[in-house]
Amino acid sequence: MIASYVPNDAEAYNKRGFARSALGDKQGAINDFNRALKIAPNFAYAYYNRENARYRLGDKQGAINTPMLSRLEVKYLVNILS
Repeated sequence: MIASYVPNDAEAYNKRGFARSALGDKQGAINDFNRALKIAPNFAYAYYNRENARYRLGDKQGAINTPMLSRLEVKYLVNILS
C-alpha cells in the first residue's frame, strides 16, 4: 500500500481509509483516517470520512460530537458536501 511507502502523507492514509471503508472495513478505515489527522490536523476530508465511517458503524453520537468539525473552515465543508 502507498501509505506504507509514504508514512507521513495524510492524503495517502485518507485514500486508503476511503478504500477500506468501501470494502466494509470501517474500523480499519477509522484507523487510517485517525493517522491522516495526526499528520494533518486540519484535513477536512479525513474528518468527514472518519465521522461517516463512525456513523456507519453505529456510533452516531460520536460522529456528530467531533469538536473539530465545528472549527473547520466552512468553505472546505461546503466543497465536501456539494
